This record gives sequence, C-alpha cells and structure tokens, in this order.
Amino acid sequence: MPTQSLVPTAEYLRMSTEEQPNSIILQKAAIRLYAAAHGYEVVATYADPGKSGIGIKRRVGLRQLIQDVIGGQTRFRAILVYDVSRWGRFQDTDEAAHYEFLCRSAGIPVHYCAEQFENDGKLPNEIMKTLKRTMAAEYSRELSVKVSAGLRRLVAQGFRVGSTPGYGLRRMMISEDGSRRQILKFHERKNLTSDRVILVPGPRHEVEVIRTIFELAAKGRQSPRRIAEELNRRRIKYIGGKRWNMLNVYLILKNEKYTGSNVWGKTNKSFNRCATRLPRSAWVTKPNAFVPLVSAEQFACVQRLMQVRNYKASKPDSYYLGEMKKVLRRKGKLSQKLLKKRGVFDHRAFVRRFGSMKQAYELIGYKPSLLTFKAMEGYRKGQNLRTQLLSNLSQLFPSQLRIIRLPNQSCRKAVELDNHVQIAVHTCRPLRPTLDGPRWILIKHRKEERMVSLICMTNESLNGFDAMYLVPEVGSLMNRYKILREGHPLLTAGKRLDSLSSFYEAAKEVSERWQPRDNLTVVGDATLNERSSLLIVAGRKLKLSRIEATIFKLLLENAGRPVSPVKMSSCPGGPKEWFARAHISALRKKLGRTFRKRLVTVKGEGYSYETTDNRLR
Repeated sequence: MPTQSLVPTAEYLRMSTEEQPNSIILQKAAIRLYAAAHGYEVVATYADPGKSGIGIKRRVGLRQLIQDVIGGQTRFRAILVYDVSRWGRFQDTDEAAHYEFLCRSAGIPVHYCAEQFENDGKLPNEIMKTLKRTMAAEYSRELSVKVSAGLRRLVAQGFRVGSTPGYGLRRMMISEDGSRRQILKFHERKNLTSDRVILVPGPRHEVEVIRTIFELAAKGRQSPRRIAEELNRRRIKYIGGKRWNMLNVYLILKNEKYTGSNVWGKTNKSFNRCATRLPRSAWVTKPNAFVPLVSAEQFACVQRLMQVRNYKASKPDSYYLGEMKKVLRRKGKLSQKLLKKRGVFDHRAFVRRFGSMKQAYELIGYKPSLLTFKAMEGYRKGQNLRTQLLSNLSQLFPSQLRIIRLPNQSCRKAVELDNHVQIAVHTCRPLRPTLDGPRWILIKHRKEERMVSLICMTNESLNGFDAMYLVPEVGSLMNRYKILREGHPLLTAGKRLDSLSSFYEAAKEVSERWQPRDNLTVVGDATLNERSSLLIVAGRKLKLSRIEATIFKLLLENAGRPVSPVKMSSCPGGPKEWFARAHISALRKKLGRTFRKRLVTVKGEGYSYETTDNRLR
C-alpha cells in the first residue's frame, strides 16, 4: 500500500526577550511532534527571537512570512505555530485575525499546535480562538500595569530606572543594604534583581562643564545655541567625542537630575502608540535622591530665563495685515520673499489665520500680477494632485501600505510599505519645453533624501501625470533641485509604472533587489559618475549637466582618440554639431585653466581627452 506524502509546512517561532534561551527550542520541538502526528513536514522556518508580540513593525520574521504567502512564491501549504500568543499579543484582536485571514485567503491555513481546539472554522473553535486572542492581549496589558507600578515605586525610593545617565553623571550599582558595588559602563546592566542603581557625579572635568553650562545660562544669560558655540570654541567634547549642539545644551538645562532630583514618567507611550506628554502632577519625583551638581536655586533661575526667552506674544491679524501694507507701500508689490525679508511671513501662520496667501492679499486690497497668481494657483493644484495621489494609493493597497508623517514634518506626508519600507512621493511640475522635449523640476527634501522615491511628472494642466517612476534614493544626486527629462539616468536607474496598480510590486522590487550600478568611468585621475553628473578631476569636484556628463563620458571612453562632433551630437539632446561645440566650450570653462588643456581640438576630426600618459606617448 503506497505511503501518503507529507504536507510541506512552515513553522513560525517567537520569544519576547533574549532572556528566554529555551523558548525557541521548546516551541520547535512541540511543532515537530505535532507535524509528525498530523502528516506535516516542516520545510521553512520563520522566527522573531527577542521581539514583543504586541505589534508587527519590528517582527521581521512574521512580516516576511506574510509577504511570501501573499506573493504566492512558497514551498509550503500550511503554517504551524505553537499557540495563539506566539502569533501575537495584538491589543486589537482583529489585527491578529487580519494576518491569519491573509494567509487563509491565499490557501495557506494556520494551525496552533499546543491549543485544545482545531482551527477549522467551526463555531465553538472560533469562539475559543477569539477568547485566547483576548487573553493573550490582556496578559500584556496586566503585565504593563504591574511593571509600571513597580518602576514608579523604585523611582519614589530614589533609585534610577533609566538607561544612559547623561553627560556629567554615571550609574552606580548598589547592593540591597546600600553598599556601593561598581560603576556601570555603557550597555552594562545589573545581574541581580535585588541590586539597585543610583546616579553619582561623573569625571571631574564633565562635572565642571555642567556647572559652566548653568553658569553661562544663569549669570551670562546665554541661549543654548550660544553656550554650545562657546563649548566648541573651547574644544570641549560631548559624549563620544562629538561636538556640542543646541539640543544637547537645552536638554541638560531642562533636566532636574542635575539638581539631585529623580524624575520619571514625563511621557506615556504604551503598546506602540504615539508618546503623549503627561502633566507635572502625574510625574514621579524624589527630591535629593542623588548628589546635586548644581543648586536648585540656580536651576530655577535658568528655567525662568528660558521661559522669558521662549515666550512669544500672539499677535493679532491686524499686525500682519499692517506689515503687509507697509511692504506694499515701500516696494510697490508683495511676495513671500519680501515678507520673509521683513520678518513677518510664516506660511502655516498665514494659512491658519487667513486661509491662504491669496485671501490675505484680498484683505488689504492687493491684486497680484498674473505671473504670481499663476504660480500660486499652480502650487495649489500641485498640492491637491499630490493629496489625491496618496488617497488613491491608500485605496488600492489598504493592507500593504499606510500614509505617514516623517519626524519634524507636520505637513509633508510619505508612504510606508508593509510597516517597514518608507517611500517619498515627489510630484514634479513641468517647465517650459526646450529643443530636447518636455522637462520637469524635482525639488530636494532633506528628510527624504535617503528614501526610495516615487517620482510623478505632472501634465501641463496639473490635473494628471504624464509618467511615474520608482527610483532608488536621490539625495546624493542633487543639491537643491534637478531638471528631469525622459531618459534621464536618475529615472532609468529605477522602474517606470504603467499605472498605480503596479506600485506595490514595483516598490518591493526597487527597495529589495536594486543594487547601485557601476556607472563610474575612471581614466587616470578623472572619475565621472554619470548618474549624479559628478566629475572629480585630481580631487576637484565639478557638477556637470546631463548632456555635459554624457559628452565627457564619451571622451573618457575614447581617451587619446578623437571623437567627431557628429558622434557627440548623437547624444540625447544634441540635435546639431554646433550643440556639441557649445558644450565642449562649457566643459573647458568648468575645468578651469589647469585642466582645460586636456580637452584637445583635433583639426578636421573632432575633440579628444588627453591625459598626461597620452601626451607622453
């Protein structure tokens, strides 16, 4: 009688902390016993060691499992998990059900090996599974309450519960009877639960720096920025040998631990939600818990001075309208640039107060020029088009992506794919076309320069897109902006989208499989990066245009041999021979007196790039 073939399966393993070394081993053993008893064969393993189960963002194993299942490129036909809590302790039980549904809808069911119910869809088993999910989530909630209560009690007793002590302080481990044991270094933790940690003064030179900072702030009445500049002028280094900045000084001046107070619980961030700042009445404070580095009176004086410095009285709408009228009388026109120079323009404030710049102009009876009005209307249409694009992406891929705001960016939004890959969205407005055809402008945004980018070229009416590309990061390829045309190396390095429906697969391909191509051309001491249009000659960096980079690459590839103007004119954008001659002249100007002689005119044949070695030959 022929033996029945085993069903290939994948196993998913998870443990919450690194302090459970046997958890993964025990889960794997139980899953293998279940597989042997039910005719399964484990062919793939996905694991998340040391990861909390309340969310999916940091669980690489589970994310990869779901991606493989949805993509359909799997060798297994079922998933084995030890129990419901290993799948996750999601605080929203519907989230756990959603991820299981994604697998089941792809034809790959999930089986819980240590549970007393079968995951077969029957009513009693579904009720039990829902109850188990609720119990798993409730366990995390109860544990969070107990841990928080324990930490609050320790802080009230004067013990340190944080990690890094900060500049000028060190963590001291003490025993249960209060005797000091040793100074804990960075990343070191106490090994006995009965031991406690307190803060003690650090090295003498760091303590003197802390006192100098408060002295400059109190008596010198200097701002955090001025204090940071003074410390750098004195060549005093921050933690890790770094330079001081305004934020480092500001955080020191605002921290009560330097007065010897132990403060905890200023913010609340539970279960991967956004942090919320709590009122002072909810903080846990223990005065005189540590040896103070500065006096409480000096600390209070600094807080008063900082509060006075940061206070800005809210000005009425009439103030801004009056300032706009003054600029209009003096200059005869209004623009955002003129208002900024006057020091009264803040785009968000104007939108909040007046609705838009156009309405603010109307309130003072100013009618902008046709060109200004066209620019304002174009900006409004571009923003609406971008908003509509993000909305369409959310509707097309509701479970695969979400719209996010990057840190310190309240207005501009980006896309996050599978809670992991962040993608910037650029809508490029059209410029006046040239002989080379249509062109668009790509504006650089510093916060997005290291992200995969969706570049959308709008049409002339600003009501749709002519083309869309998914490209690797573009931050290192431009300073403030880049002029794009069809066939630009920046675009060809990525993937063109026929429609938004192919965005998800294309984004995964670009973010996971793209590798920087070898687009460097090196001849002697000259290195050309065609994608970034950057030329380095003997250590000197020169920024070239796209056509100049293409022509120079042709000259480098034929170093020592003449290249005809006709061949150069075949480069994109060069329809005639005079076009090549004009760019050779521009290249010589950029190379300067020292290196311009390398571009040699060969009479009757064209131009050649001559290195020192070529001339010797």
